Amino acid sequence: MSEMLKKFDSQEDEKLLQATEKFHAECALKFPNRQCLTTVIDISGKTVFVTRYLKPLNPPQELLDAYPNDPQATAELVARYVSLIPFLPDAVSFAGICDLWSTSDQFLDLLAGDEEEHAVLLCNYFLSLGKKAWLMMGNAIPEGPTAYVLTREQSHYLIWNPCSGHFYGQFDTFCPLKSVGCLIGPDNPEELVYQRTDKAAAAELQDRIEKILKEKVMDWRPRHLTRWNRYCTSTLRHFLPLLESSRGEEAEEDHRAELLRQLGDYRFSGFPLHMPYSELKPLIEAVYSTGVHNIDVPNVEFALAVYIHPYPRNVLSVWIYVASLIRNR
Repeated sequence: MSEMLKKFDSQEDEKLLQATEKFHAECALKFPNRQCLTTVIDISGKTVFVTRYLKPLNPPQELLDAYPNDPQATAELVARYVSLIPFLPDAVSFAGICDLWSTSDQFLDLLAGDEEEHAVLLCNYFLSLGKKAWLMMGNAIPEGPTAYVLTREQSHYLIWNPCSGHFYGQFDTFCPLKSVGCLIGPDNPEELVYQRTDKAAAAELQDRIEKILKEKVMDWRPRHLTRWNRYCTSTLRHFLPLLESSRGEEAEEDHRAELLRQLGDYRFSGFPLHMPYSELKPLIEAVYSTGVHNIDVPNVEFALAVYIHPYPRNVLSVWIYVASLIRNR
């Protein structure tokens, strides 16, 4: 056994552990630059076979009901759900400890994890959908060592980035994954039970975030009066759910044209921000980074709207639309 693995207890069969160690050593000789993964450390500090993490797990039913006759749209929605779970590297969640792997249910309970946790959960969901799916360990730009998911479709393969929800064809030159060390396949089936997210609590959080962000914009403009255009804000509130339902695609251009038509007396400048919810600080930083508060043109008005779409297990998709309006003379 390697010196690192000797430090950790294991309930796996000793002969199998020795066989995997031999296999790992042979791979290291033949492919010294490849990441070949056979065992990992779980959050209780035990060495386990990595294949134990892969098993068909049912996604939330509301995701399956959204596109009952479109398997590809369902797969994309499931990938989006996984990408909305906040990213947190092991160096933060398990500071001072080696790379620890959470199971899918532990990941959903913690509601935070790194590339491996996102990839394992997405792979397990795809297995439940009847797809041929593998965990794909490799190197990507800019992540470096990372984990993606590979699925075999009818006549081709797709490579999925579990942290962004994006997917790429097997020959797509724009795929961030530049090399693959190994593919890892599944083991035993299981079923997950999902708790519905409290929609009233999500709506209350949505209103609180919008109020705080507006107060921040005013705080960042101490020498200027900040006027809020209620009509534009109301329009943006109605538009943000459309962005969520279209996953930010297509609807935006149609919306801008409609918005410009309704605000004919104003020059409109703004855009939507989207991110998963973990805490308030990243949302404040995102709005600040737009620099909209730096506009000091006389008679400028502002609009800011927030929409939170709740998914099961308290996964929250947050949209923020921030804009400035200047009346045409």
